[in-house]
Amino acid sequence: MKTIVISREGRRQRGVLIECTKCHHFLPKSYFKKCTKVVCGLDPNCNKCHRKRGTAYRATPVAKRKAKARHDAWYSQNRDSRLATMKSYLIELRKKVIAGYGGDCECCGEKQQEFLCIDHRKGDGKADRKLGLMGRAMYLHLIRSGFPKDKYRLLCHNCNMAYGLYGYCPHQGKGDE
Repeated sequence: MKTIVISREGRRQRGVLIECTKCHHFLPKSYFKKCTKVVCGLDPNCNKCHRKRGTAYRATPVAKRKAKARHDAWYSQNRDSRLATMKSYLIELRKKVIAGYGGDCECCGEKQQEFLCIDHRKGDGKADRKLGLMGRAMYLHLIRSGFPKDKYRLLCHNCNMAYGLYGYCPHQGKGDE
């Protein structure tokens, strides 16, 4: 690693430039990571070259196997807490969606959250499922779209099943929608 002192417009400045051993550009000290393995205390490669090298390494099969092994080991140690975190996150998303659609069944007025679900007004749920809009993805889609009421509504599971099977809900009378 070479260092040079720069001067601009006839004046000497106190800045020191360091040469990157990879790209051979002279750069300020701030462009290099700290490294305790080297005498000068700085990585011999600039940050840009360091990132390129890391990206190239992570693309190799050996690095991918090591990363997967690390992840699997971490997940096996933290599985229960991770699942609990994801479950609480999903419950919070569900609560936001239910609140966004008014908090009660549009047909019968049921308010118990465990009984409520999202209904596709036009019966086009298959198209959403093909796009992967189920569970968490569906909740996030509804939140990001601002709870569109023209395509979705909140129903209890009983009313939703009745609309799906018979085309009407017994609460509304036969044939009414």
